[in-house]
Amino acid sequence: MWHAHFAKVLGERVHEQEQPIYLVTDAVDSPYTKQGYSSAFNDFIRTTVKNPDLRALLDYKPSVIESKIIIHIGKLKERNLAPSTINNYCEAIFHFFEINDVHINTKKKGDSSLKTSLISIQLIDHIQ
Repeated sequence: MWHAHFAKVLGERVHEQEQPIYLVTDAVDSPYTKQGYSSAFNDFIRTTVKNPDLRALLDYKPSVIESKIIIHIGKLKERNLAPSTINNYCEAIFHFFEINDVHINTKKKGDSSLKTSLISIQLIDHIQ
């Protein structure tokens, strides 16, 4: 136990009792949703996170995860994906964090919130 205390002081990662990592397709019944979630989440990992270590991803602070999602939304927009498609990608990402008990705040006020990013994408596309 003392090792865990000193490791935290030194900034090392310590998982005394690691929780299992649930996959993005866990708790999804529909095979079509599983396929879509898997594809969307793998795209997030491959293009934005760039590290397949899900434990490392789950260890980030929620604010860092939110920033990565906002960056990913921008990348999806650059690929000229429809707002509804971008929303579906985000639903898969949100599902992964939700089933792994990581709270992602999509209702913050301010320009950097996930909700603001999604709404601005839809408004810009509607105006164009």
